[in-house]
Order: sequence, then C-alpha cells, then structure tokens
Amino acid sequence: MQRLFTLFFLLMASYSFGQNVTLVQIERAGILTNRFVDGKEVRLLKNDVAFRQGDVFMTCDSAYQYEKDNKVTAFGNVHITQHDTLNLYGQLLDYDGNTKYAVITRNVRMQDRRMTLLTERLEYNMKNKNAYYSTGAVITQDDTKLTSKKGNYVAATRDFYFKENVILTNPKYVIKCDTLQYNTATNTSYFHGPTNITTKNDSIYCETGSYNTTSGEAHFGKNASLTSKGQILYGDSLEYYRDLQMGRARGNVRMIDTTEKMTAFGAYAEHYEKTNETFITGNPLVSKKFETDTVYITGDTLRSRYDSIGKYKIIRAHKHVKVYGRQFQAKCDSLIYSFNF
Repeated sequence: MQRLFTLFFLLMASYSFGQNVTLVQIERAGILTNRFVDGKEVRLLKNDVAFRQGDVFMTCDSAYQYEKDNKVTAFGNVHITQHDTLNLYGQLLDYDGNTKYAVITRNVRMQDRRMTLLTERLEYNMKNKNAYYSTGAVITQDDTKLTSKKGNYVAATRDFYFKENVILTNPKYVIKCDTLQYNTATNTSYFHGPTNITTKNDSIYCETGSYNTTSGEAHFGKNASLTSKGQILYGDSLEYYRDLQMGRARGNVRMIDTTEKMTAFGAYAEHYEKTNETFITGNPLVSKKFETDTVYITGDTLRSRYDSIGKYKIIRAHKHVKVYGRQFQAKCDSLIYSFNF
C-alpha cells in the first residue's frame, strides 16, 4: 500500500510541478502528509526525500515543503548537488526556490573538486554560485589549509575572499593576514592589507601583493620587506622566488645586515639565500659601523658575500668606487673590502 501511495504521489507531483520549471519539484519520498506549521499549510515528507529544481538536486531525511511560497526546509543528512562541480552537505537547510538561495547549517561541508570547506553556517546562491560564511571556516586543498572568520566564494571563477584572522598553512610556509583572495584553480593568493609570510629560513611582510603557492613566485608592494638569516631587504616592490631562494627589490632599496652592523642603499637589489650573496646597483651605498668609525663604500655596482669559510663578510665594488671614513678616503675603479678586523 505504501509503495502504491508513493508512486501515486510522485505522478501527481510530476504533473503539478512540471507546468512551471521555476518550482521546486518532488523527486521522491517514502511518506507524505499535510499539516499546518506556524499557520501555513505544508507538506511533510519523510524517508529518502529528494527535490529537484533545474540543475539543483537535494536529498535529506525529512522536509517541509511550502508549496505556495516555493520554499523547502530540510532536516538531517542534507545533500545538495549542482552540475558535477558542487556538493554541499549539512543537517538543516532553508531553501528559497524563487531566488534559488540556500542557507545550510550544522556540520556544513562544501566540496568543489579538490577543495573542501567546513563551517557551521553557509549561505549559497545557486544562480550566481556565490557562497558566504561569517561563523569561521576551515578550507583544505591537498596539503594546504586555510582558516578565517569570514569568507566569500565565487564558484564561477573559483575565487575565495577571506577576512579577519586569515591563516594559510602549507608544509613550506605560513601566511597570516587580514584580507586574502585565493584562487583554487591557479593556487594564487592576493593580499590586501598587512600580511606576513614565514618559511623555515625567512619571512616576508607586505601590504599588497600576490603569491603562487605552487611555483613559490611572489610579488609584493607597499612597505614590502624580506628577512632572511639576519638580513632585512626593503623596497618599493619586492619579488621572491621560493624554489630559487632568491629575493629581488626595486626602488628605494635598503638592506640591513644586523649581524655585520651594515646597511646598504640603492635602486635595485638581489639577495640569494643559498650563498648569502647580495647584489646592489643604482647609486648604491654601503655603510659599515665599527667601534670608533663608520666606513662608507659607493660605486656603480656593489656585491657582498662571506668568504669561502663563511666567517668574514666581503664587499666587492666595481667602477667609480669611493671609500671614506674618519681616518682615510680612497677612489678606484674596483675594490675588494673584507671586514675581518
């Protein structure tokens, strides 16, 4: 008898809703009863319930259908699919069929190919494929994990926009910032506001920029700096290549070596972590502090690195070289200066 009732109900539902494609259609249900909830007549569906509206398919344990309002409230093991790109899970769903807007709560999980999002409340617009949360979320993709208090996801471009206490972690780095845009297709992060990136050997600060988490290539601006092994590199813009372990600065370059008490200035600079070598050009100037004096070196090009045993810093200057301090001055075409005294 129950199977005959279910079959009859499904046939009637198909006839009733098939006349209007904008209505939420009932695909199946084990039990159907009518009742009043908050003064409105609703359909109560139980046991393996499923709805469909265009490319949106929903299943749940039970549900209320507000036929006149074209709305559904679903309970228990809610699962929403759209095309083959979106899977959305939760325990409670409020769905407006007129606007195709879903609010899903309790143990929410959204999956988009390799990406998984976990939160307690998620709003999702099936029309523009835009998701929003403000209760905090954890997002994982491969070995990358991101947490934030607020977020917005645009499925069409696969872009996330995160705000407040954003932390992106990977075995090779950690990114902390206030606002972050992250594209899951290109694995590229875009920074807006104060941002800190740390790896095993160095750290980067900026207030604007981008970072590709796959290639390790980064571009930073606005108060950008790179700190590595006691050296800090500043510039109007800064580039960093993780795999090459190389940083590049352009415009108002300043490099501070806290170990050697040395500061360098110029218009362009490169720093190599493996060899701890720095190259500076564009009216470069290096100042080295001693107990009783400060030595200044200028030239067209300046290079600094440690000697073969890694003990003493060596400065190499080329063309139009000048060296001066309190006790001496010198001019030459090239110079090698060792701070081993």
